[in-house]
Amino acid sequence: MRPHRLPSFEYTGGYRYFVTYWTDKRRVLFTSEPFVRDLAWQILQSCERYQFAVLAYVFMPDHFHLLVEGHREDSDFRALMANCRKRTSLAARPYVVGRLWQDGYYERTLRNEETTEKVMEYILANPIRAGLVESALDYPFSWSVSTHEGRSAP
Repeated sequence: MRPHRLPSFEYTGGYRYFVTYWTDKRRVLFTSEPFVRDLAWQILQSCERYQFAVLAYVFMPDHFHLLVEGHREDSDFRALMANCRKRTSLAARPYVVGRLWQDGYYERTLRNEETTEKVMEYILANPIRAGLVESALDYPFSWSVSTHEGRSAP
């Protein structure tokens, strides 16, 4: 079932969004460095095009978390998500038979009391909670501005 968007919210401007995309049928797909690198590149290109900063992301084996923030008043989150889905689906064709993503995505607009750092910590700790690594720094498919001293996402 496709998650509903808030009808009274415009999804434009300088908001921060925490996003989760699940793979179709929750298939384990994100285990190859070249594949994940190609998808990350497509997402970064979409964020640049739609004026969003990437604050953190992690590719888990069957899902993807992303934290972004709009740079401008006309930064359009829904357009960004549509473009990310299209670009990553096309980039996945050499790696995946069938659909890449399940219908829709889950997003949460961060409220004032929710700190960016807490959400970044949650994102980066996903591989630890899943038992994939003991330290977030050991997981090859994640990135955040906090762990890379403010540098642009790769």
